[in-house]
Amino acid sequence: MGRLPEFHRPGYTLSWTSQYAASCTTSSSDNGWIGNVNLSGARTFTSIPVGTHTYTLTCTNVSGTVSDTVTVYVVAPLSGNISVAYAKLLLDAPNLGQPAQSLSGTASGGEPPYSIIVHVRTPTGSEMTFSKNGSSWSLTPASSSIPIFGTTEEGTWTAWAVITDLAGRTFRTTSITWAVSWHPVHGRP
Repeated sequence: MGRLPEFHRPGYTLSWTSQYAASCTTSSSDNGWIGNVNLSGARTFTSIPVGTHTYTLTCTNVSGTVSDTVTVYVVAPLSGNISVAYAKLLLDAPNLGQPAQSLSGTASGGEPPYSIIVHVRTPTGSEMTFSKNGSSWSLTPASSSIPIFGTTEEGTWTAWAVITDLAGRTFRTTSITWAVSWHPVHGRP
């Protein structure tokens, strides 16, 4: 047995081969695999909960006993979301005494800490990116350094986030949109 890599699914297979052994037994940190086993073989584990799982194979013969241990790390899938504070805004809203846009989101699973790149696409297709960190983040006019953030062009704006965890896994959120118009959202004056 050797060290297994980290797995991203709740299932894996352990295999072993012994030479000159008379008997072999196993034990596991979660008590899910204990007892006598064949001298060589494989066992598939499914629906394994998130966490650290350690397995030990011990084989004996007239000369003595030898053990080998492997540890498997099962992590929750990386995920996250993004939300918008306002579904509809006025063009250059802060200049009219109205709010600019704010975005917020979360990251979970995988291995923290999280690095987030927030993508914002204007109605004319220009794209801006903003770096954020943590399991909970926000992008406001103040943190974007754009006082009229998300209101500089008329039309439909789009935003999404790409989350990266410590191990380099990535997750892209679904896209969100908001509308910006030059007239009040309840109708023309």
